[in-house]
Order: sequence, then C-alpha cells, then structure tokens
Amino acid sequence: MPHERLHDILEYGTYAVGQAAHGAHRLEADLTLRLAFERALFLVGEAAAALPSATRQAIDQPWHDIIGLRNVLAHQYEALELPLLVNHAQRHLPSLLAAVQEHLDG
Repeated sequence: MPHERLHDILEYGTYAVGQAAHGAHRLEADLTLRLAFERALFLVGEAAAALPSATRQAIDQPWHDIIGLRNVLAHQYEALELPLLVNHAQRHLPSLLAAVQEHLDG
C-alpha cells in the first residue's frame, strides 16, 4: 500500500505542477482546470496522510504541511487564494516529487 500512495503522490503532484506552470490566470479562467488542479493538490495530501509514519520518516519532506494543505482544501476552501496554491505547486511540489521518486528507486 505505501508504494501505491507514493505513486499517487507522483501522479497527482505531476499533474498539479503541470497545471501550475500555466499560471493562476489560466486556472482562474477555466473552472474545470481549477477544480482539477485543486483536487490534485488535495489527493497529494490525502495520499500523504495514508502513508505509514515509517515511510514518511524515510522521506525528508514537510509532511505536516502537505497534509495540512489537504485539510485546508477540504475544510476551508473559501479562504484559498489561487495564486498562493499555484506558487506552492511551483515551489514545493518538485522537491516532493523528486524525493518520492528517489525513495521508490532506492
């Protein structure tokens, strides 16, 4: 199961990074893309939360923040600012994806 969740992080995180590359304006202009982007971020956090603690400890990442974003997306979505989410995806997801891939390759 941990490998499945790690693959989920790679799949959904890669999608989110790809959408973020187009910028917040494109996502703001297309509700379907925005919802898919936000759902991908949510699923990254959901998969992270489902990982055993030993797996999270083996991969040096800010898991508390990753899971926390999932909680915000689920419960405080009205407070979200799309440019901040795009910035998060551009700045933080690539290192998460690289760390997860390295762990899987290890």
